[in-house]
Amino acid sequence: LFGNYDRDETVGGGHVNADMQQFLEHDRRVLRFFCVLEDLTTPQFERRPFTILFFLADDSVEIRENYPLNSGRDNFPIFFRRKKMLRGDVTVDGPQSQPRKRHEYIDANDFNVGDHITMGGFELYIYDADDFTRDYFRQSGKELPPAQEVKLPERAVPRAQIGRAHV
Repeated sequence: LFGNYDRDETVGGGHVNADMQQFLEHDRRVLRFFCVLEDLTTPQFERRPFTILFFLADDSVEIRENYPLNSGRDNFPIFFRRKKMLRGDVTVDGPQSQPRKRHEYIDANDFNVGDHITMGGFELYIYDADDFTRDYFRQSGKELPPAQEVKLPERAVPRAQIGRAHV
């Protein structure tokens, strides 16, 4: 009944799928880094806060913008949709280009508190990480530096003067 049991071995199969193994070991485990982008492209200098999510299951990255209260921006926080991201500057390849190697993509070891990282053509400064991320790096033998002080200026919200009515 189960005569084809060892067919995988005869055709060269039976090996461990590394990507599937990584997914099974790290599903729903996400490293979270807090960073800022010093936006010099706007007429007024602006420091924009972001959160970088690195998904350990498939080495994909998502970048979300944290909007300050009454910033005047549309509330669409996804800055970079979840997918694998190349290291360094952005390049556009054609259909005849060679497939990318695994080492050309960002991995968890590229992130460090207190460092600048270029992602998607933007230079982000990582100033902190959450507790799970710190524990993950501690267990893998790399201690993350303490959180860096980054003051994000609060925008003054104009308020109406409350006073007596003059007649």
